[in-house]
Amino acid sequence: MLRTIEMYTNEYKDTTQKEIRKKKGQFFTPAEVSMRMAAVENKYPKNQLIRVLDPGAGNGILSFAVIDKLLRSGYKRLDITLIETDTEILPVLEYTITKIRQICESYHAECTIHYIDQNFVLWESSCLYDIVICNPPYMKVRKDSIEATAMKAYVYGQPNLYGLFMAKAVELLRDNGQYIFITPRSWTSGKYFTKVRSFLQKELNIKEIDLFSSRDEVFQGEKVLQETMILYGEKGQIQNEKIKINILKDGTLDTGNSFWAAADQIKFKGSEQYLLLPENENDLKIIDIMSDMTDSFESSGYHFKTGPVVEFRNLDHIHKIYQTGDIPMYRSIHIQNGTLQFPADTQKAQYVSADEESLLIPKQNTILVRRLSMKEDLKRIQACKYFVDENTDLNTEFMTVENHVNYLTRKDGMEMTRNEIDQLFDILMSDMYERYIRLINGSTQINAGELNKLPLQRIER
Repeated sequence: MLRTIEMYTNEYKDTTQKEIRKKKGQFFTPAEVSMRMAAVENKYPKNQLIRVLDPGAGNGILSFAVIDKLLRSGYKRLDITLIETDTEILPVLEYTITKIRQICESYHAECTIHYIDQNFVLWESSCLYDIVICNPPYMKVRKDSIEATAMKAYVYGQPNLYGLFMAKAVELLRDNGQYIFITPRSWTSGKYFTKVRSFLQKELNIKEIDLFSSRDEVFQGEKVLQETMILYGEKGQIQNEKIKINILKDGTLDTGNSFWAAADQIKFKGSEQYLLLPENENDLKIIDIMSDMTDSFESSGYHFKTGPVVEFRNLDHIHKIYQTGDIPMYRSIHIQNGTLQFPADTQKAQYVSADEESLLIPKQNTILVRRLSMKEDLKRIQACKYFVDENTDLNTEFMTVENHVNYLTRKDGMEMTRNEIDQLFDILMSDMYERYIRLINGSTQINAGELNKLPLQRIER
């Protein structure tokens, strides 16, 4: 039956432009993934009424999968709430609801189905739920949106709907209720999800995590840029000592590798409360090494900053071709294979007018790090050294950096020595740091805040 739901969903996708679905944050769960996510624990008495919540139900495939599992496990009293506001997918969802009714009848089970056409974030429930299973919409919303306003306790910076869905779902779970979410990994690190992580830290006992070994394995053909994970847990303030981690093979949902990690080793480490996501026992060793370091770049007196030139805001001050008095503007394309290559063969602006003082940076020794790496890059950290005496570009005392590049400074304002730069660059480009940044970051973006929080042993200046 899941295959039939998937077939009707594919017909809908064939008649709906991918860009339209992307604007809705709409990525449908494949049948195989739905079956895996529906592996709920049989921990309730068989005569208990089981309440299931599927927010952002979409085509209803997760609802069908979890009801099917509960019926096969012997449960006879079910109540399911599906929440969906997209009227275009409604015909598929109505088909799925019909099939849920039919399968419940075949098991002689009582099943009450509630279809709610309301914004989940704004919806008020009259009850708590035993199981919440969800593939939420992945979409940024404005900080003054009705969703962000309603969930302001969980908003820090730029909110994303999927993070608000995660927090709201935990609110609606009863104690020991089961929680199954498929999401990007981005909530596990970064400032924007700080309050969501803090809430989950307090309220959710994480029991198991599925990690996909390829970014494209889950939502094939959808050009998903972030790596995906499935989170299994239960509502409860006491965390199990160990969390099971499953690494799913490319092209299948078979477990390629499973292992146990100590919760206090990977859950919400450091001041940023990251959830680290190791893929093998060697990753656990790296986590231990990094955890033993008592300092970070920031506490050691260094500070990564993001380039001040936001291109679309400074079109009157940036130039593709050098004009008298211009200074060089370093951008991602200039960072190639660990070296700085300026100027580059590009149609993008590479120069900034020296008249715009707010965009200027005093020329100093530094390390430039791309904020965005390419999916095909072997290394997530793409960086290069910049030495003043080797870069006499245009013979000016200033330089500047475009907004997609981070640059390193000393917090005391002193210029870094060549020795400092060499040591720090070697540390950043080491295999251990490359692996560690992947443990805390599932996207192709590295922000300055993450770099500043990286552990660091004291170096000789």
